[in-house]
Amino acid sequence: GLRADARSLAGRSFAGGGGAAGARSLVSGGSFRSQAGAGLGGGRGMAGTLATTLSAVSFSSDAGGGGGGGGGLGVRHFEMLMRIYCMLAHMAPNAAARAELLAVAVSYLARLWTTAAFFASVRESKEIAKAKLKAAANSSEAKKVREMALVPGAHGARVHTVPTDLAEWLLWAPSARFLELMAADRRNRALNGRALKRPAQTLYYLEQMRGALDGDSLLLEQALVLQTAEFIATHLLPASADGAVAGPPLAALALRRRASLCERLGLGA
Repeated sequence: GLRADARSLAGRSFAGGGGAAGARSLVSGGSFRSQAGAGLGGGRGMAGTLATTLSAVSFSSDAGGGGGGGGGLGVRHFEMLMRIYCMLAHMAPNAAARAELLAVAVSYLARLWTTAAFFASVRESKEIAKAKLKAAANSSEAKKVREMALVPGAHGARVHTVPTDLAEWLLWAPSARFLELMAADRRNRALNGRALKRPAQTLYYLEQMRGALDGDSLLLEQALVLQTAEFIATHLLPASADGAVAGPPLAALALRRRASLCERLGLGA
């Protein structure tokens, strides 16, 4: 259950979580550790206990740390943390506490995308490095290729990025190459069916989060939620057992909601 998920995550040594930085950018300043539990009546009950447990996790500022290997957080973990904070927000005793917990949930959703973009860029570098190794004229050239660190942008590879500003998510869409690289990932470092094994469940929590944000008149934060919902409905949601295909209409619904959100923000054509 919820407590088991929290303990499982908190019991690990997380290397590189940018969720802390993301939370600080959405929650008005202060310490990430104290913000998650603030306004929860001194941590009373399940909500306070889980907020305190999860906030005790130590996050480093390593930009490349959220991957699936080396004890770091992968896409599946960030999705789980997003769901946990969404549940905590649902149990929050007041609007202020709910807004803070929703901010953390949105920050983990953003971290999910930045992790995917980082490792898509690394994969791009690896593919170019392999091609250069094949074309190397001698051992000296091959050695130079091997010695270059496989980081985003290495060997002149394209660096894949996602929006850093909430408003940018309204019009952003992943490139075809980004989608191709994510589909090929097998190590919990991309938004694909291997990392998100229950896309319908993820969509349910995204809808819960969108509704809570809308209820609190938090409009910009909905852009990332709707973008993610549209992506999952389009690319990851399978047909049901009776053959019904729910993905296209759900993706269309998310797209219409994005258009409506633009109008509400005064950005409509």
